[in-house]
Amino acid sequence: MVELPGLAQRDPGARVWARVFRPGAGDPAWKWEPEVQGWAQDGPPGVYVLVWESLLERAGNGAYVSRQPLYFSLEPVPGDWYLFVDVQSPVPIRGGRWFRFRQEPVPLWDLAGQVPGEVSLPVPQPFILIRQEGDLVAGGRVWRRGGERIELWWAPGPLGPLTLDTAQMLEEATFPIGEMVEITSVEAVTRGKRPGFLFREQWSDGPAEALLLQSSSRYLYLLRVRVRGRGELTPLLREIQAAMQVR
Repeated sequence: MVELPGLAQRDPGARVWARVFRPGAGDPAWKWEPEVQGWAQDGPPGVYVLVWESLLERAGNGAYVSRQPLYFSLEPVPGDWYLFVDVQSPVPIRGGRWFRFRQEPVPLWDLAGQVPGEVSLPVPQPFILIRQEGDLVAGGRVWRRGGERIELWWAPGPLGPLTLDTAQMLEEATFPIGEMVEITSVEAVTRGKRPGFLFREQWSDGPAEALLLQSSSRYLYLLRVRVRGRGELTPLLREIQAAMQVR
């Protein structure tokens, strides 16, 4: 949110943009010129990479907000980040337009003793545990944040090679009773030399992906990331999926 008191009254047609830059490497300093897609305001020294920009909308009481969320990676990018507020209006604007900040580490839940030790999964603390079943031999955990869900399930697997039929049996066993889920595609995958399958699913309220991997001890681990009310998974859920490790 950006506060620009009185701007909407003095210039109802004013356009306000916000841009976020992450640290890069190199030299020299840069500046942005909106009218020529270049630099117009002197920025901080160094080279920075534009990672997000959004046209802000009026929200009342002098506030301007974005409907486009900004996602940060789970692994912090060191160095100074910058937010640049670009006001396109003939009305004089007072105050700074460059704001410096640093990315803080995302706090994660400690899953030691909650899930088997041969699986590693970063679950940010804003996700609240809403369901837990079984024990460390066979069980599952479900976390939720708004419309985003993370599910982790585990069970002993076959002594032989993992087959699609076996993988799909575990996947379907994690469906809630009475829930109709369409499997739109299946892909054989390998993650860190561990074999598995990636199931793309369509639930009644949104899409999901279920990644099933077989560990060196023949255990099966299924990670489902799911979103409600959207057409695709969020970048955060995809990063959590990519960070899952099974030994």
